[in-house]
Amino acid sequence: MPRTRGSVPRSRPCGPSTRGRARPIRPRPGARTTTSPPPPPIWEEGYLTGELRGEVYADVPPALKRWRAQGRETCIFSSGSVLAQRLLFAHTNQGDLSGFIREYFDTAVGAKKAPSSYARIAAALGVVPDGILFISDVVAELDAASSAGMQTLLCARAGPAEATPPACDHLVITTFDQVFP
Repeated sequence: MPRTRGSVPRSRPCGPSTRGRARPIRPRPGARTTTSPPPPPIWEEGYLTGELRGEVYADVPPALKRWRAQGRETCIFSSGSVLAQRLLFAHTNQGDLSGFIREYFDTAVGAKKAPSSYARIAAALGVVPDGILFISDVVAELDAASSAGMQTLLCARAGPAEATPPACDHLVITTFDQVFP
């Protein structure tokens, strides 16, 4: 191929121009089109074979049971996919907790730091926002949920002695034992 100064190849046409004549490729009418489902993520196999387990704190199962006995429903909003959430709660170090979860939400409803996401969740559940308690360890998420009208709790689990909860306008808990005891 001819070269110009330096090492950049000179371009040249390789056939008649199709500029302005190209059309999108569409399947023939009546043609069978199949797409294979994407392969499952590697972690899905890990959960299903028992090699992976979701780690939850020991106070989570009793809290889920207590809340159910009180007539409360638990939903999850995570940046992880709904599939990942379902697998995690079905395969935890505390057993299968998936039966305690009414609904799973992921970022398909919106960003976790956007109030509109929490409004969409409330609408999807058919519940007014102030009838929902949102618990998180991320203040920006709590701020968004609060802006949407939800009640909020900051979960600041015990950790290193120097760790202190951030200053914020949310009530702070350190264990789920403190929530609807």
